Amino acid sequence: MNNCVFYQHPNLMRALDMHTTVMDIMVNVLGSSAEAGKQVSTSEVQFPKIVAVCSRFLGYFCRISRVNQKAMFEHLSFLLDHSTFGLDTPSMRGCTPLDVAAASLIDNNELSLQIKETHVELVIKYLRACGLQSSPTLLARKYPDIGWDPLEGERYLDFLKQVVFVSGESVEENANLVVRHLIRKPECLGPALRGEGGQGLLSAMKEAMEISKDPSRDTANADAKRKIYQEDEDEEEEIHLGYCILSFYSSLIDLLGRCAPEATLILQSKSEALRIRSILQSLVPLEDLVGVISLPFDLPRVEPITETVIQPMMNSCFAPEHKAAMLLFLDRVYGIEDVDFLLKILEDGFLNDIRAAAQLDTQQLHGTDMALALNRYVCSSILPIITKHVHLLAQAEHRDQLIDSALHAIYRLSQGRAMTKAQKDFISDCLCAIAGVIKPILMHNLLRKLTFDVPTLSQHCIVPIRMLTLHFERSWQYYCCPDGWEDNGVASDEERHLTMRLFWGLFDALSNKKFDETMVSRALPCLCAIGNALPPDYAVPSLVDDGQRESQLDKNGNYDPKPVNTIDQVRDYYKKY
Repeated sequence: MNNCVFYQHPNLMRALDMHTTVMDIMVNVLGSSAEAGKQVSTSEVQFPKIVAVCSRFLGYFCRISRVNQKAMFEHLSFLLDHSTFGLDTPSMRGCTPLDVAAASLIDNNELSLQIKETHVELVIKYLRACGLQSSPTLLARKYPDIGWDPLEGERYLDFLKQVVFVSGESVEENANLVVRHLIRKPECLGPALRGEGGQGLLSAMKEAMEISKDPSRDTANADAKRKIYQEDEDEEEEIHLGYCILSFYSSLIDLLGRCAPEATLILQSKSEALRIRSILQSLVPLEDLVGVISLPFDLPRVEPITETVIQPMMNSCFAPEHKAAMLLFLDRVYGIEDVDFLLKILEDGFLNDIRAAAQLDTQQLHGTDMALALNRYVCSSILPIITKHVHLLAQAEHRDQLIDSALHAIYRLSQGRAMTKAQKDFISDCLCAIAGVIKPILMHNLLRKLTFDVPTLSQHCIVPIRMLTLHFERSWQYYCCPDGWEDNGVASDEERHLTMRLFWGLFDALSNKKFDETMVSRALPCLCAIGNALPPDYAVPSLVDDGQRESQLDKNGNYDPKPVNTIDQVRDYYKKY
């Protein structure tokens, strides 16, 4: 594991057949552990340290190339036969035989199609056992007996995700196979989704949140914490049953969502695709999904007197990753086809989480685990959903206050301290998509704010500059034409005045700022788009003289807002500085 030479030359590992040697070691160790298990209880069989090291190495080996994955795929049956080792130890995630089996399939469509029904049946068998009895290991360490084992069950669900979902698309054959086996063994679905007698997803998630707040139901006694192997020393690891239940159901919903037929098959009215979708919809009602998406998070806060940051432990509470699974299922299984439904989940769930993410953007809280997790959830789950279905917002003018609140919340998020470039791209795409379908008048309040923010030309201006460019390129008629822009109406004097302030604020900022090629290349198109939308009586004297203004009138005397070499004139003006 510590040999840097081999890590720098991954193909050398395969050439020297190192993976086979490591597998031989693991086979021998697991074989002896299995023999020991016949003589003593399962809870007394320790997870061998060498197996964790071998699994970590083989997992890395698989992630190097598809050729290496194929070399390890030959051992899939053995890995699944011994997949029960280490699953009751959360810190060993990534270091178990089951993790190696999953790594051999990641994003490999060719190998995923070679999965046999016997492989799926074996995993379902283990998963069913988790749904029928508590973990013997946890019971031996005096954890509460909840009647089933969500901790290990979640790990099998994670493996099945690799089987049914490859490179962003469902593997139809495997997905249908997994769904059929799951509904034949309802114990695999946890107590909440077994059908008659199950309390449903929303109730199960709420109960799990209550468990996580009650130490007597959530963990073992303080003197009964179990010890697990970690890299350098033995340390105690506390498991939280409430969090395990939350993670199990979110992983289950995530798996079921990935099993959903692709939209193209639904549009073609394929009978098998329609049947699978109906089965999935019957397992999880839409109301439960919306209910979970609307649940609030326990946010970190600053103690007012001591200024100490108090934050929830991410391994023991309801987390953004749990909601992400619900959104995936909602989008792939139910879809969003109605504007009222989109506005409902935007108002009840999305907007609250976007505001929460923006609220945590403070000097003390922006780097907390919850703040970073919220940023990931909002940017990788919520905003893509809004962007994908943004065409529905064109019909939402009757909820102008909600649209305005969403625009302000998303814009505020773009100024976050901890946002990555990829996350800012998601924010930018979403803002531009919304601005591209709503009526220009709904942008009025945000434009008022941008007249102060954009002229600063700070690092946070890249997103609003792109949005402004697209907005004015789309709706120039609304601002400059006397008759307005078709059904969108005519801009008010205040809106036109804001447009002029935006233009001059950005122009003066560029003129006075030290030359920055990147910022200039982004701001000049925006400046020209705004100038293009200015009506004749708001013309810019330093750029458009009277002769040019006349040339912008067509043969009927109507104003043609297309600029005459405006960008060249701005560039010439700027070069003087």
